[in-house]
Amino acid sequence: MRITFVLPTPDMGGGMRVIALYASLLQKRGHEVYLVAVPPAQPSLQERIKSFLKQEQLLTDEIQLGHFERLGLACHLLERYRPVTDADVPDADVVLATWWETAEWVMKLSRSKGAKVY
Repeated sequence: MRITFVLPTPDMGGGMRVIALYASLLQKRGHEVYLVAVPPAQPSLQERIKSFLKQEQLLTDEIQLGHFERLGLACHLLERYRPVTDADVPDADVVLATWWETAEWVMKLSRSKGAKVY
């Protein structure tokens, strides 16, 4: 079976660890697993100016693929933060949304991308 996981920005949280474990176990059972994620959103101009004026360091999310790398999984990152589209994922049997925002993206994918699971 061909299975696609649509992820938000990867981090070292427990949710990402569970997704990595599920993907790894499915792959070990002989399934083709594809993981696609988005990098963190860039701060808006207003956020950058506010941070500069307050002389605060602007906090940005970091991409942390540790859970996936440790299990030998390739996670495909989009070039910038944006919704995942049909062009970003291969045709599959199942496509899984792993977060509320990714559920909106998966809902808009064509049928050829797989049965949609939220």
